[in-house]
Amino acid sequence: MRDKISLLSSRIGLDSTLLVLIGLIGAVVYIVGLGNPPLRTWDESIYMNAARHMVQDGNWLIPHIYWTPEALTPFLEKPPLTYWLQAISMRVFGVSKFSGRLPSAMAAIGLAWLCYSIGRDRFDRRAGFAAACILLVLPTVYLLGHSARTGDTDAPLVLFGSLFVWWVWKGTSDPKWLIPGGIAAGLAVLTKGVAAGVFVIIALPLAGLYWRSYARREAIFGATAAVAVALPWHLYAYLARPTEFINQYVVSQVLGRSSGELATVSGGLLPFMNYPYFSFIFTSLRYGPVMIAATVFLAVRIARRGWSGSGTELFLVWWLFSPSVVFAVVGGNNSWYVLPMVVPLAIGLGLFASEIVASIDTWLETTPLSITPVVYVVGCLVFVVITIAALHVAVPHQATGEDHDQQALAESFREAPESERIYFTDDAADGHRWWVFSFYLDRPQSIASPNEITSTNETAYAVVTPGEAAASDEFTPLYKSEEFDVVAVRSVE
Repeated sequence: MRDKISLLSSRIGLDSTLLVLIGLIGAVVYIVGLGNPPLRTWDESIYMNAARHMVQDGNWLIPHIYWTPEALTPFLEKPPLTYWLQAISMRVFGVSKFSGRLPSAMAAIGLAWLCYSIGRDRFDRRAGFAAACILLVLPTVYLLGHSARTGDTDAPLVLFGSLFVWWVWKGTSDPKWLIPGGIAAGLAVLTKGVAAGVFVIIALPLAGLYWRSYARREAIFGATAAVAVALPWHLYAYLARPTEFINQYVVSQVLGRSSGELATVSGGLLPFMNYPYFSFIFTSLRYGPVMIAATVFLAVRIARRGWSGSGTELFLVWWLFSPSVVFAVVGGNNSWYVLPMVVPLAIGLGLFASEIVASIDTWLETTPLSITPVVYVVGCLVFVVITIAALHVAVPHQATGEDHDQQALAESFREAPESERIYFTDDAADGHRWWVFSFYLDRPQSIASPNEITSTNETAYAVVTPGEAAASDEFTPLYKSEEFDVVAVRSVE
C-alpha cells in the first residue's frame, strides 16, 4: 500500500508540474502582447463593444451595441457568455483590447491542458505534453482570424464543447463525469447557440456504443444541468425582446447561414454546400500539412493495431472529420467553423511525436545516449519557440488599413469630454461598419445634419464628409480619414 501511495503521489506531482509548465508556456505565447494587434472589424469589435456596454451601461442580459451610429440597439445574434467573460475581464483590468481578448487566450490554455489530459489518459504523458504544445502553436488557434488571440467567441466554444466530449467519453467508464459534461454542454450553447450542436454529433458514436453506460441517473442529471445552464437566458431574451430574438438569433444567424443568404464560398463538394470544407482542410496552408500528417499517422496506426484494438484512434478520427461533415451538410459558410477539430488534431500529432521519440529511444539503447524527460520537454519548448517565430514571419496580423484608420479617427476625439456625444452626418455614416471606431471612441453617438451640429450653441464634435467640412467655416478639422473619406471635426462655439 505504501508503494502505491508513493507511486500515486509522484504521479500527481509530475502531472501538476507539467500542467503548470503548459500554463506558463500558454501565458507567454497568448497573454504577452495580447493587446498589441489592432482591433478587427469582423467580428471581435462587435463582441467587445457588447461587453463594454455591459460594463458601462449595465446591459448584462440584453447585449447592446452601436450597430450603426444612430442608436444603441440590442444585439442578440449570439448568446452572451463570451461577452460576460469579456465584461468581467474589463471590470478587473479596465476596458481595453487586452481585457476583451483575455477570455479567448485563457480558453487556449484550457484547451492545451485538455489535450494533455486526453493524451496522457489515452496514451502517455509524452503524447499529452506534445499535444498541448502543438495545440498552442496551431495557426488557426494562435494567429489567424477567430483565433484565441482575438475577442471572438470560437475559442471559448471549442473549450466548453471539447470538455463536454471528453467528459462524456470518460463517462463510459465512470458515470460521474456525465454531470460536469452536461454543464460544459450548457456553457457551449450559451457561448454560440446551435453551433454547439456539432459537439453532440461528435459524441454520438459514444452514445451508440456505450448506451448501457449512460442509462444511469447521472446522465439525467447531466442533461438537466445542460438545460439549466443554457435555457434561462434564451427564455429571458425571447420574452424580453421577442422580435429582435427571432429576427437576429433564429432568422439571421440560423436560417440565414444555412440557406446561404449571408455568405457563400464556391467549390463545395455538393451544390447545396456553402463552403468547400473538405478541400479546405487538406489544401489550405493553415490546416493542410498538419491534417495530412495526423490523418496518415492515425490511419497507419489503426491498420497496424487492427480495428478491434483501435477504439481510441477511431474516435479521434471521427472527431477530426465530423466538424467538416456537419457544417458542410447544414450550410456552414466560414472556415473557422471547423475549429472543433483542433483538439483531436493536436492529440494525433502529439501521439505521432511520442512514437517517433520512442523509436529513437529504442535505437539509442545500444548507445550511452537517451532521450530523458527533461530533454523531451526542452525539445518541445524549442519547437514552440521556432514555430511561433515562423508564424509571425509567414503570417502577418490580418488587421486592415480600415481597422487602423477607425482607431485613429476615434482617437482624434480625445479632447472631447468623456460624456460628450459624437455626431455623424447621414452621408458620413452611410455604407460603413463603425464598430472598431465605437470601441475606441467610448462615447455616445447619434446622427445629425451639419446644420444641427453647428446650431448647438456649444462646442460639438462630429464625423462629416470632406464636402460637408469644406462647406462650413464653423468646422475645425481634427483628422482626415483616407480609408473612409470622412473628416473628424470640431464645431466652433
